[in-house]
Amino acid sequence: MQLTALQIIRQAAAELGLNVPNEVAASTETTGQQMLALLNSAGMDLLIAHPWQQLNITHVFPSVAAQAAYALPADYAYYIDQTFWCSGDQEPMAGPVSPQAWQQVTAGAIALPSDQMFRLQAGNIEIYPTPAAVKDYTYQYVSNLWVRCGASPTNCKAQITLDADTPMLDGNLLVKALKVKMWNAKGLDTTLLVGEMNGLFSALIGKDKGAPVLSLSPRGGSSLLSSRNISDGSWGA
Repeated sequence: MQLTALQIIRQAAAELGLNVPNEVAASTETTGQQMLALLNSAGMDLLIAHPWQQLNITHVFPSVAAQAAYALPADYAYYIDQTFWCSGDQEPMAGPVSPQAWQQVTAGAIALPSDQMFRLQAGNIEIYPTPAAVKDYTYQYVSNLWVRCGASPTNCKAQITLDADTPMLDGNLLVKALKVKMWNAKGLDTTLLVGEMNGLFSALIGKDKGAPVLSLSPRGGSSLLSSRNISDGSWGA
């Protein structure tokens, strides 16, 4: 369920027994302004806490011959593991590798990898060995634009600035997160509020993307000769 920023703040204020504001962004009232700031903080915390499917972006880019580093998208928040592929070669990229592993390979301390590898460095994604020709690459990341603009719903942004702005995260979860932050800022006990928020958070992340059916006896794979279809015993007979 998605709610506007004002709806979230009004609901949280009502549940906490505070004065329910009619407007926030254009108001100079202290409590409303504090709740708006804390709502932005809560949204950014939840953005980092889980790779919400509505914020998943697929980025496709072509390499340039003799160029190793490629800028990350402007709205990049963080990389989704195991999604980087050289789609031109239909092969996964190894990484992101640690600084130590990168140094070992690039300094020649160990043999060159048979596959390409990558790392995230200084706002870029770096590929090694450096592409010698143009190839297509693709990976997925989480966008930091978690708010749909109230003045222009087709545009998204990284912070709430208008009462009509609509966070793309669950509105009920944001209400609970805002209550925790508001009570914590006042130095009050948040034990019950944190429990409610964590319970809903766990339920939502379990349903956010669904889950595959897991089998205790998986089948499939290559139809070529392998340990799956070669009988035990000696081949000498």
